[in-house]
Amino acid sequence: DNQTVTYVYQKADGHVTVRYVDENGNPVQPDTVLNGKVGEDYSSTHPEQINEYNYLETEGNPTGEYSRDNQTVTYVYQKADGHVTVRYVDENG
Repeated sequence: DNQTVTYVYQKADGHVTVRYVDENGNPVQPDTVLNGKVGEDYSSTHPEQINEYNYLETEGNPTGEYSRDNQTVTYVYQKADGHVTVRYVDENG
């Protein structure tokens, strides 16, 4: 008698960790994790500002395909310059 064996496969999960750090590697916002199936597209975005930090550069691929390997995208921010207004007045204000 012939027998048939059927194997059912499921696509593996892929993960991309998105980090938001300052120039020294310190977090300025909690990491987020993007999840999908291997071979599917992912896309990450970044805010231009986080609190007192401005976006500087991206390390890693902000878009791509999920893979079996864990991937990381790091958005680097730098401290924004502050502004001070100085007023000089005489005794009359």
